[in-house]
Amino acid sequence: MGLVASQSLAVKIGGCLDIDGDFDSASYNFNWPGSISNTTADRLLHPTSFHFTSPTTVGGKNFSQMVFESDISRNESDDTAFRVDVPCQRHFANPADPDPGKGCVNPPPNSYFYPFYSTGENASGCFWQEGGPYIPGTTNRFGGSAHAEYGPLRVIHYPTAPFGTITKRSNDFRSNITKNPCPAA
Repeated sequence: MGLVASQSLAVKIGGCLDIDGDFDSASYNFNWPGSISNTTADRLLHPTSFHFTSPTTVGGKNFSQMVFESDISRNESDDTAFRVDVPCQRHFANPADPDPGKGCVNPPPNSYFYPFYSTGENASGCFWQEGGPYIPGTTNRFGGSAHAEYGPLRVIHYPTAPFGTITKRSNDFRSNITKNPCPAA
């Protein structure tokens, strides 16, 4: 016997209506698929991870390269977050913070868990999923944590007005470019 829609009201799920500068919403707790090691308990407490294939070009061709990227540091910065401890000093130039990069961390502060991508396979081929390291049937965990997957803090150059000047900010954690490990079938 399956669940009915009215039963979904029995579980209260928190969330945010705006930027989650303090990283305390339901998204940053152990409530993602595969976020706890006991697979039976995980299956009972969490939804099934959604599956999706790699994007393709308009002509249906696979991209040959990919990176993992997260804008955690953008959300951590003192101009967007409600942090009172050590905000992320993400400005390197135009303007420059006193200690660029200080306080920019992955996983984010006040989080218990930060989801990451992994791959699996079925009869249709390779697919992506998001959650934790314990999703059954996972074929590649890319390091098994958000810290390992998203990589180091990167400085990004943004054009500003008037043209010819740039601002440099650490708005992203980004992995190195790698070969596409999960091409669409």
